[in-house]
Formats: sequence, structure tokens, C-alpha cells
Amino acid sequence: MWSSFAAKVSYSWGVAHGIKEFSTHLGVIARNARKVALTKVSWSGMPDHILDDIWKDVQDNTDVLNAYRPHCLKVVGNRWRDWKCWLKKEWYDKYETNEERLAITPPQVPIDQWKILVKYWGLLGSAPHRTGRTSVAQVKNKMQEKLEKTDRLSLFMQTQKKKKKNDDEEVFDYESANIINQFNQYLEEREEHEQDEDYREEVFTKVMGPDGHGCVRMYGTCITLSQVFLSLALRSHQTENRVVHCGGK
Repeated sequence: MWSSFAAKVSYSWGVAHGIKEFSTHLGVIARNARKVALTKVSWSGMPDHILDDIWKDVQDNTDVLNAYRPHCLKVVGNRWRDWKCWLKKEWYDKYETNEERLAITPPQVPIDQWKILVKYWGLLGSAPHRTGRTSVAQVKNKMQEKLEKTDRLSLFMQTQKKKKKNDDEEVFDYESANIINQFNQYLEEREEHEQDEDYREEVFTKVMGPDGHGCVRMYGTCITLSQVFLSLALRSHQTENRVVHCGGK
């Protein structure tokens, strides 16, 4: 899809530049933290004046038509998200403490933005459940009784909400609201009937990052990743056997 789009755009820009150069130019814009701040929570919430500046930069360096603005901005947004993910993987996740993470600022990242990112990612990784004396396991059992989804993403959302006097629900705090907002942005990319457990797990990991220290978020402090996926594998195998058995009848 990208190559087809880029080919159309680069054709008007001239054979001398080509697809690779145009793609590189969009990537350079996405990694310019002074132009596209890394401290924005999501691309969908990017202010219009920043999007306008990005588009002006593209037009100043190419003769791309206005009709391609949405496509170009979408590509820049994807590159911007990839850039943030790479920074987190290479410069945040590899270190154990914030002192280590702040000792060296990644190339191309303003130090003021890096400090904010380190603090923000720390909040994402440490968001506790807010169910008081009710354990996550008890919350999960209640959700199962109501035939609700009980994947980690759903559990996180449920444990970060509290009941108000009128029985409405609200999120406990700003950090939790930010996390849930990111979940919803990814979920909007697929129709609800296409959001299977694997996809919801993928979204959870994208937002929260990989599990550390051999334990798995939302499954308690003593459950390991291998135990979780062994359980999921066994459940899948049992389901397949039931299907075969019923088909045999």
C-alpha cells in the first residue's frame, strides 16, 4: 500500500528523487522532536498547527499535491509512533532505574522531552489496580459471570475505574485515563468483532510494554509469562478437540 502511494507522489516530485528519498524525508520530519514533540500522548491528539507545519515542510521540499495531505500525515504519524517505540525499547527498557535512563539523553531527543518521557513511561508501567480489598482474580471471576471479556486489556480497564454515587463509572486518575485512551485508539483500528484475544493482547503490550522480572501484569505477582501462555495454549487445544469431537458426531 505504501509503495503504491509513494510511487504516485514521488512521480510528480521527479525521477531523480524517487520513492526512497521521499520516504526518508517523511521519516526525518517524524523524528524532529522540536517540530513533532515526543511528549504528545497520541498522534490522533496532535494539534492542528503542528500538522499544518508538517504539511508545509513537505510542500516546501516537494511538489506533492494537496490531495495527498491525509496520506502523508498518516505516514509521518506511523513513523513518529515507531520512533517513540524504538526510543522506549533501546533507551528506557534496557535500564533498571530512572537514574540510569536520565544519565544519557538519546540522540535527536531534547533533554526536557526525554525527562518527561521517562517519567511518563514509568507511570504506565507501574499503574496499580484500584479495587481495594477486591483482588484482580475476584474482579475477573465477576466479569466471567457476566460473560464479559477477561483479557488483560479488559481487566486493566475494569480495575482502573470506580463507581460514583449515581452508579456511573469514572477513571481514577490522569495516568490511567491516558493508558485507556491509548488502548481505545488502537482498538478503533479494527471492528469490534475482529478484536480477538490475540489482537487485544498485542494492543496491551504495545501500550504497557513488555512484562519484566518474569511476572505478568494483571495475573498477580507470582504468575510467570510461560504459565500464562501455557494456559492459553491448553485452552486453545481443548477448544479444538471439542470442535473435532462435535464434528465427528
